[in-house]
Amino acid sequence: MKIRIIQPVSDRNDQSKMYEVGTELDLGTERNKAAVNKRVAVWVDEKGSEKVSIPTIKKKKVSKAGAEIIETNGK
Repeated sequence: MKIRIIQPVSDRNDQSKMYEVGTELDLGTERNKAAVNKRVAVWVDEKGSEKVSIPTIKKKKVSKAGAEIIETNGK
């Protein structure tokens, strides 16, 4: 799946290479996810329209202590 760059950023492997805003490319699954999670890119479907994807940190319920719910970050 392709991504569209929304902030100017240098390539992770080749620091001399810069991606400009609006550039659509496919860097591979892991690098695409990293770019979207760092909010320098957005997902683009086959038709060229953006897919909104905002990374969230989900919280996992661990236990109940009386009326208080203890939560931890679920990474």
